[in-house]
Amino acid sequence: MSQYIYLLREREFIKTKENIYKVGRTEKENLKRFNQYPKGSELLFQMICNDCKSIEKKVLKKFNKKFELKEEIGKEYFEGDYKNMIKVIYSIIKKEDNKKEDNKKESEYEEICEKICKIFPDYKNDESFGGSKKYIKINITNDEYVVRYINPRLKDDLKYYNSESESDFDDYIVNRYEMNENVADRLQYFNELLSKKSICLDEIYDINSIKFIHKINKTKFEIKIESYDDFKAHLTDSKNKYAFDIYCKISEKIRRLFHCNTIINGCLHSTLTKEDENDDIFKKLKNLKDFDSFQIDVGIRSYVLITLYKINSKYYDYKTFLRKYIPYVIRWDVNNDYYILNRDYEYIGLNSKCIEYTHKGGAHLFNDGNKPWDNKNDYIRLCNEYNKLVSENSLKECLNMHKSTRTSLKLLY
Repeated sequence: MSQYIYLLREREFIKTKENIYKVGRTEKENLKRFNQYPKGSELLFQMICNDCKSIEKKVLKKFNKKFELKEEIGKEYFEGDYKNMIKVIYSIIKKEDNKKEDNKKESEYEEICEKICKIFPDYKNDESFGGSKKYIKINITNDEYVVRYINPRLKDDLKYYNSESESDFDDYIVNRYEMNENVADRLQYFNELLSKKSICLDEIYDINSIKFIHKINKTKFEIKIESYDDFKAHLTDSKNKYAFDIYCKISEKIRRLFHCNTIINGCLHSTLTKEDENDDIFKKLKNLKDFDSFQIDVGIRSYVLITLYKINSKYYDYKTFLRKYIPYVIRWDVNNDYYILNRDYEYIGLNSKCIEYTHKGGAHLFNDGNKPWDNKNDYIRLCNEYNKLVSENSLKECLNMHKSTRTSLKLLY
């Protein structure tokens, strides 16, 4: 049944031109109550409400303070500006409507919290509720590993939530990150974490916890790439610049923890890749010998495949160190000072394939198809050839000796 609050001016006050108005309430439909007043009365305002008795009390209380009560006529009659009277009635009803809507939302919010509490009992300390933690729980759903977490935008987007649908709750209020077997070598590292009980199903973890992160990181391979600044600059300048993004999304934190099995230089999370289906990445890295190479996917959102070599217990990137700084050609001038060029025929350290000088002679250090970084004997032969050419041609000073080249000629010492 509809309920209304109304304001009208009866016929006699219209005739006497007095600004006296009556406020009232009714549960009768449309204008049935108004039609019971003397003919010629004027209905100024009527607004639907939820509880006309309660609203009328609040309106009368406000009118008594703001307008002149005509008690000799009745407790519902007031003298004043009818436009201001309409504003008072409207604001009181609107406030009550908002309060009812707030109560409805609060009730709905409490229902959501009860559901979340069944999954994450300490949910109030989660980021979604203003806390500092970010809780996750790993389950198996439809034969697939799923990492569940509370939607970080829960409070902002509550209005879009349909509390009548359980699936909405599963898919929206508690989000799912599916551990896709097509990435990170069919979850080999993730399964290793489970088998060693570094993580367990149906347990709650805080992925913001330094202690938890440290525990997981201890299970990863740690590799320190030599000449790391050059390596980092190469990735940052390439189209794969996202490899060094600050991790902020929940899904990226999960990938970093459970997909990435390697940490490069203490900060860059990466994935050691498999060369074939039966490859065991854990044994592979532990059994690496000098001049063995392997590939790593660098990054979280954007992947860059790099090739690393282990030489004398250190790790070198092929593109940004070995190919870039190991000398391939020596060229000398009329003063017997010389320049060195890399495999791409670039003058090392000068970032150019052409410079101005009077060329007298030149020779290759290796050009038989072998790559000195693939084999210890070939590397020794490269170093010997370098010293031989310098000595036999009475070469004096290298005009573009780079510190990384100097290091590359002493990798075996």
